[in-house]
Amino acid sequence: MLDHKILDGKIKNGNKVLDFGSGYDPYPRANVLVDAYEDNIYRGPGLDLKKDSRLIMIRDGDKLPFADKAFDFVIASHTFQYLSNVPLYCKEIIRVGKAGYIEAPTRVADSIFGMPTNKWHVYLWKDTIIFEPYRRPPLGDFFHSLYKTCEDFRKTYEGNKQKFILSYFWENSFKYEVRK
Repeated sequence: MLDHKILDGKIKNGNKVLDFGSGYDPYPRANVLVDAYEDNIYRGPGLDLKKDSRLIMIRDGDKLPFADKAFDFVIASHTFQYLSNVPLYCKEIIRVGKAGYIEAPTRVADSIFGMPTNKWHVYLWKDTIIFEPYRRPPLGDFFHSLYKTCEDFRKTYEGNKQKFILSYFWENSFKYEVRK
């Protein structure tokens, strides 16, 4: 889940903001929300898609109905690990955004927790976001349960989030590579 404070100072007053994969906790200053699923298939029980007065589009993000560079800032938080056609989505986000923020679980988080719905491991190598086919760890369910039931484990995770979350800010474009 996106820690909204990480975007403080990055988004200026009056900026037009797209939250790509907005889910149950969209960024409060986003003008437009895009999510592929109205149901909570990827979000989990009780994590329903948030709908409010903002424009929300239920659609795949492969062809967004916006002009080039229509948004000052594009947020894609915990979205890329689920995408089927990574190059198409990356190109589209770069096309509609002037700058943005990408957040995804790191390989460390994937190795511990894992999610059955993930399609990609996402990590940063030098200045390139790398996508590799996902393999779920055998103890993922155990660690999810431990996170929910053991306060010490949860505090350790929360206190070391930088090891578990890829946080990447970009301007104009970003480099990516899909490995098979």
